Amino acid sequence: MKGAISGNVDIEGNMKSLKSGLALKGDRLGFKDIAIGNLRINAASDPSGIIRISELNLENQGSVIDGSGSVQVFQKNSFAVNSAFPMDLSLSLRNVEVKDFIKKVTAGGTVAGKIDVKGDINNLNAALDLDAKKLAIPKVIQADAVSLTADIKGNVKTPTGSATLYGKNLDLGVQKLTGIRLNAKMDGKVIHLNPLRVEVAPGKMVKATGWVSPLDKSYQVDLTSEG
Repeated sequence: MKGAISGNVDIEGNMKSLKSGLALKGDRLGFKDIAIGNLRINAASDPSGIIRISELNLENQGSVIDGSGSVQVFQKNSFAVNSAFPMDLSLSLRNVEVKDFIKKVTAGGTVAGKIDVKGDINNLNAALDLDAKKLAIPKVIQADAVSLTADIKGNVKTPTGSATLYGKNLDLGVQKLTGIRLNAKMDGKVIHLNPLRVEVAPGKMVKATGWVSPLDKSYQVDLTSEG
């Protein structure tokens, strides 16, 4: 571990009514090839087993991540871990770039936006509103701008909800696209395209409607051209 860490921990009460507070400050933190940056955390816990985070701030070069919320780590009046980890967390991102944290990464671009997560690890409600600029993943994609908004519920295998994806001036290596816009609905196993519009050139559009089932590896998609 690299860098300097300082902080204060306050503990009061007995085993059944324990309260604690944590104030942590880390400067120029790093681990192996990962540059973590400057970290500030203020948090407190009470007999309910909930850890409430009033401040979470991470800054590394131009990347800034702020957060707050709560996580129930322990069961009430006990040190037994609550394995479901009920949570209510919010993160905001400003000019976050992977290269600020891992120099060897070849991907580029910055990400800004907000992520809100509620529920537990078995049934999460997540709201995402993210914008990426000058996105570049070698041999995969380059794009001037990509935006994602989503409201997702459930677990990773069978999510439900909706998502909208927008991209401008994309280069997929084998194909350049003027723009792309996807409206999608998820009902657990199937992703419905409502629709997917791809602008292959100014004024020339391809529209896709139908559904895709990643788990079953099946799909039904209808394509039409516009313009």
